[in-house]
Amino acid sequence: MPTKSPLYQLINSSVLIEIPAAPGIINGKYTDTGSATRYLIRSYLQRIEGTGTSTGQQRTFGALVTTGGGATNSWLLRGYGIEYYQLQPADNFVHGASEENFNYSPILVGNPPSLAIGLLNNARVTVRHGNYPKIFRGTLKSIGGKYQGEGPDKTIYYELQGIPVSIGSSEDVT
Repeated sequence: MPTKSPLYQLINSSVLIEIPAAPGIINGKYTDTGSATRYLIRSYLQRIEGTGTSTGQQRTFGALVTTGGGATNSWLLRGYGIEYYQLQPADNFVHGASEENFNYSPILVGNPPSLAIGLLNNARVTVRHGNYPKIFRGTLKSIGGKYQGEGPDKTIYYELQGIPVSIGSSEDVT
């Protein structure tokens, strides 16, 4: 049984990522070869910075703050993906619904640690952050975070058993 991350108790977010099926060629035409693979990643994320202007109320993932005419409408979230669950087509899961009955697996496996699932920069995601009831659209900006290089990455992954991620998030889905 893999060791749980020391950040496990701080999990405050979930990220839903859908990886499209690879197209295939049948009779000389590109065609869809199956359904997309969907992963729900339980994460510890912090809101780092915001940009843009809006209507004067700032959506702050939990509270509305009046900003006097200008407000943030896009955010950079940074933290760690801790564990994941591969959703099955029969699950009919809608992001924001209960996530408690899934059997999650550690996102890092092996020694030296490696990513258990295929994540790519610039992948489209949805984000549930904290207790905020809205689900936000986002883009996976980077995987690996500020600890670049083989040595520091292996150390931080081994100790935290999580993968550093940065997500750009903006408009809400719901």
